[in-house]
Amino acid sequence: HKFIYERLDHETVTVDLALPGQPPDLTSVTRSTRKQLNGADARLRGVEVSWQQQLKFLPSPLDGLGFNVNYTYVQGRSTIPDAVPGKLVTNDYLAKQAERVYNAQLFYEKYRFRVRVAVRHNSGWTQAFGVLGNTVIAPSSYWDASVQYALTKHFTVFLEGKNVSREIAIRYLRSIDTPTWQTNNWGYRGGVRFNF
Repeated sequence: HKFIYERLDHETVTVDLALPGQPPDLTSVTRSTRKQLNGADARLRGVEVSWQQQLKFLPSPLDGLGFNVNYTYVQGRSTIPDAVPGKLVTNDYLAKQAERVYNAQLFYEKYRFRVRVAVRHNSGWTQAFGVLGNTVIAPSSYWDASVQYALTKHFTVFLEGKNVSREIAIRYLRSIDTPTWQTNNWGYRGGVRFNF
């Protein structure tokens, strides 16, 4: 395990600023622009715990089983420029940092086989600060899987799946009921690897 404490001076943050204006049809609207600004400071503290073990005490062929788990908790505080020039706002979180992140992996390695199933989760995080509300990435969990078989010392066939559960990543403004962007980044690939 490991304890984390760090102070960041002039943390770079993304801020959405409102700009008054009119489109060509003269309808009154509020436009926004995105800028990278230096924050006044930020602090973070937390803990990271991990454990990896191969279960060699099990009878063959189960002695090829193993697992790897990792959990991170980060508590942050950041001070950033407000939309009003010269003003600062303090938040009880950090931009682009989830408060809780965990990874877990179950694997099997024996008889030329390597099989892995893994899950990674984050509790969501603030992507950008804005006068109309913060842009937030919703909590998500992704499952990945892979299988490999060594044909020879130099050739391995493999099949990998990324986000096999087809989890949808959602970015929203203020409320998850107002999504601004969604993506479903998943896929499979396979082939033959050559190792020298």
